[in-house]
Amino acid sequence: MDKDELGAVRHAMTAKELNDLYKSLENFIADCTRSEVDANRDALNKVQTMIHQRMRLTTK
Repeated sequence: MDKDELGAVRHAMTAKELNDLYKSLENFIADCTRSEVDANRDALNKVQTMIHQRMRLTTK
């Protein structure tokens, strides 16, 4: 858990919460049309990567 420059708590999600979020995002992507996924592939990949990175930090 970290605090930002304004004192707000960040990185507070547990490993389980992050895992649930990742699964929900995968379900959301699966629910999208092929054209929606293709049009937003970079953004979706970036969010998945952010979640994965945080999961690795949280499980250390």
